[in-house]
Formats: sequence, C-alpha cells, structure tokens
Amino acid sequence: MIVKRLLIGHGRKIGVIVLNLLFGHFLFYHFVGFINKHTKKVKNIFMLYPANSKYSRAYVYPWYERQMKWRPRLVGILWQNKKIGFIFGISATEKDFLKKENIENLKDIERKLEKIKKAINAEQKTFAGILPGILFSKKIIAKSPEREVTAKAVLLAVEKVKKIENMENVPLIILGGNGFIGSAVKKEIKNSFSFDIEDKDRFHKFVKNKKGEPAIVLNLTKKGVLKEYIPYLWEGIVVLNEVYPEPKESELRKMAGKNIPCYHIVGSKGGAWPSFPKGYRGGIPCCSSFWPEDGNYNVVVRKL
Repeated sequence: MIVKRLLIGHGRKIGVIVLNLLFGHFLFYHFVGFINKHTKKVKNIFMLYPANSKYSRAYVYPWYERQMKWRPRLVGILWQNKKIGFIFGISATEKDFLKKENIENLKDIERKLEKIKKAINAEQKTFAGILPGILFSKKIIAKSPEREVTAKAVLLAVEKVKKIENMENVPLIILGGNGFIGSAVKKEIKNSFSFDIEDKDRFHKFVKNKKGEPAIVLNLTKKGVLKEYIPYLWEGIVVLNEVYPEPKESELRKMAGKNIPCYHIVGSKGGAWPSFPKGYRGGIPCCSSFWPEDGNYNVVVRKL
C-alpha cells in the first residue's frame, strides 16, 4: 500500500514536469487556439494555488515548487458539460498574496494568464480561493466570473442541504457576508443574518437570542476562521462550508461532539486530471467552473 502510494505520488509529480515540457509553451497554446476558434471546446483557463506546502508537494517536487512560485505552470485539465479547461498552478500561498511587496508579482501573473487565454481563444480565465477578491480589490482585474458563478452555486447548495436535512424554512446565518462572495449571496436571501470577523460582539448577542433554534450556517469567511465560531454553535444547526480548504479533522470532531452536521461545497459536477485533492475530489471547484447556457448547473455537496 505504501509502495503504491509512493509510485502514484512520484508519477503525478513527474507527470506535471512532462506535461510542461511537452505542452507548457505558447506554440502549443496557439495550436489549441487555432482549433478552438472553430470548435469552441476550450471554455476557460483556471489558476489554483496550494493551501500550504503540503498541498503543492502532493503535485510537484520541492525544487519545482520553488521555480513556480510566481510562474504559472500547466498542471492539468478539467471538464464540465462537454467543455474543457486548462488548469495552471503557482506555489505562492495566501500569505504571499497579502504582502504589499508582491503586488507586482500578482500583476505579472494576471498578464501571463491573460496572454495564455488569448492564445487559447478561451472565453474566460478564473482564479482560485481569495485571489479573485484580491485582484479585484487592487483593480488588477475589472470583472470576476468566479463571483457570479460561485454565488449562484452556493445558493443551489443551500437549497440542496435544506432538502437533505428537511430544513425548508430555517434562517441562513452567513459568516463572511460582506466578503467578495458573501455580499453577492446575501442580497439574494431574505431570511438571513450576516456576520463578519469584526462583528463578534453582535454575533454573541445574536447567539443568546437564537440559541437552540434550527438554522443553517453558511461559511464564506477565510481559511481557519470557522473554528472561532464553533464554540458558539449549538445542536440544531447545520454547517455548509464554501471556504478553501475544507474544515480540518479537529474542527469536524468539535462539531460532531455537538451533533452538528457539516457539509462541504465540492463545486460543479465535472472532472479533472489529475483529480482535485481531498474535499474537492469528485467534482471541480465553483471558481474553476462556468455557468452553462441552459442553466443546468449541477452543484456537488458532500457531507464531511
């Protein structure tokens, strides 16, 4: 079993290197673009980043990880509704994105991805995690297709969880309601209460008045923030997580100890090679997907 895991791990890492040697250059992108101009099969290009070095080293060797910190590399393909997309990756993390001295690196990445998008003749380019919000707030991008698609997918996921848990008329407690995605979601839901990190006092008062009543808690905050709210949650609540990465085992145990189910929005029904890890296995993240012309978006929700 250990040998098999090692072989798979090395195969994936070697595969990424070979993929870039053969296809990670503009000659190939222009060739794809020439074909795509007529077929319209390549819908988007998507760039992801690791939650931490453990994630990136599941895909690449440490020496390759250093090379691709701010240089997007082709790491896979994805498919949804008979359309495909190219997956690019960098090894920089959220801590790097938030440093002021890295704004030029962010601008450079956006320019590179835009150049690749035009070469491939793709309709859109999208970014994972907090990157769209950061790029938009810094005026590096003027629009964000991720925001619209993710907000719509979240609303579908909320309705799906309501049916699963038989909670049709319960209120929605939105954590991160003023955020990039949260602000788009909350304006579509009337029976909701929104809280952000700076609203702790207001949240504590809310808990005193509502404790014991059934509700759905929608987590749209940032990595690691959910654990600060768990001590104040109660039995009768169901948690729906949209944040990357999914809640840790320690957080799930604490919720289970309070008999609080936790669901995770995997994303859209689709596939990828190599498959997305952990909580995103079996689908493609909302931010990497697109809204179909017929509106038939099949959101995937998994109970953790």
